[in-house]
Amino acid sequence: MSHITLDLAPALRAHREQDVDTCLAEISPILEYVPHHPVALHLKAWAMSKQGRKAEALEILSEVISKNPRLVPARAEYGEILMSHSRHAEALKELAEAHRLQPDRDAVIVKYCICLIKNHRSGEAERLLMDLLKRSPKDVSARFALAIAFLQQGKWAQGFSQYRIRFWFEGIDQDLIRDEATLWKGELLSGKTLLIQCEQGYGDQILFIRYANWVKQTFNPAKIVVSAKPEMASLLASAYGVDEVVTDLKEAAYDLHVPLLNLPLLHKTTPETIPFANDRYLGLSADRLKKWERVFAGDRDKIAICWRTNLISDEHSQSIDHEKRVKSLSCDEAEQLCYQLRSVFPKARLLSLQPGANPEEKEMMARCGIENVWNWAISDFADTAAIIEQMDLVVSIDTGIAHLAGALARPVWNLLPHYSDWRWSQDDEYSSWYPDMRLFRQSEENNWMSLDSDNRVKN
Repeated sequence: MSHITLDLAPALRAHREQDVDTCLAEISPILEYVPHHPVALHLKAWAMSKQGRKAEALEILSEVISKNPRLVPARAEYGEILMSHSRHAEALKELAEAHRLQPDRDAVIVKYCICLIKNHRSGEAERLLMDLLKRSPKDVSARFALAIAFLQQGKWAQGFSQYRIRFWFEGIDQDLIRDEATLWKGELLSGKTLLIQCEQGYGDQILFIRYANWVKQTFNPAKIVVSAKPEMASLLASAYGVDEVVTDLKEAAYDLHVPLLNLPLLHKTTPETIPFANDRYLGLSADRLKKWERVFAGDRDKIAICWRTNLISDEHSQSIDHEKRVKSLSCDEAEQLCYQLRSVFPKARLLSLQPGANPEEKEMMARCGIENVWNWAISDFADTAAIIEQMDLVVSIDTGIAHLAGALARPVWNLLPHYSDWRWSQDDEYSSWYPDMRLFRQSEENNWMSLDSDNRVKN
């Protein structure tokens, strides 16, 4: 093994460049020669985490930290992976110690602040991030974390302003138009066509399309065009204020453009001034409504349920991002939820709004007497909206289904994890965004059976 060297520089460079394969290739011979090399083990754990092998990465890092407690990068990595598992309290201990050991290390400060936010301590995170940005004003990750800290505290003016930094992140909505010369910044639009570009997930698109009508009524554009994915086109075309929806930007004729999530900043939205907070802002075509009215005619107590995101088909897969997983109920938890609903609404017709079902879920739905609406002819979100329009209640996790029910002003119970998105604040029982949405929160991390006693699923 005399040819083996302990040169970590190539592996460290691959780590900085987020090159997982090269990093693993460079550290393998080093670990073969020195199996317990702490830095090489940290790099191996980082690479495994990026491959979705987070449980294995945690085991490696736990051992590294126990033997090398002052190795800050490994401790910070350990805390970050714990966060990805929504083990936020444990992560905070690790990241607080990493910050104590190296209080001026910017990358550690950002991770620590993100963890503070997820532990409902956004004020502390704000102060640390403001100090960091005084000396490192171009730190993109710090600015994005600061935006979330502001938003979580209800400081929406500062938060939406900082949130513009999202476009600096590689891979974020790269298909958006970036021409600064035609970017709309809130001026009058008389005689001009404005293109609103949808961005981020379905939930955000449904939530923020409400601003189209505010633009229409306030700035007098000749036309408002919205760019959207095909499955969202019919639904967004029904939003008040929208004149046209295009699914190919090459077909869009416009004078000015604006990303959808810039609109709350231009509106100067506060929790008290949300447009359409007390009313619906989506309309549905008569043909769609008639189609689904016939299916549900005469039924009472129709309850639609959505217990997982559409990104999860196999809840046991290790490749699933845990940040997505924690928003979802397992099949067993969904079954318990259904039994609870049955006890409150014994005569209700229960329907699943899941986008497909795995074999385990199909068996559970058969036991619980739940109908899967995806066995029917659903073509897009407009069909889903027309189904929701027929429901007496929608019970959903934080996903596009919950937003869709809210935008239609239908009664909806939104089931939230212990740390929830800034859109739902952290302690309110009712949503500021939707008139008939009630919020139910976990009182313990990763425990859907711990919904707060004041917010349990009940009549």
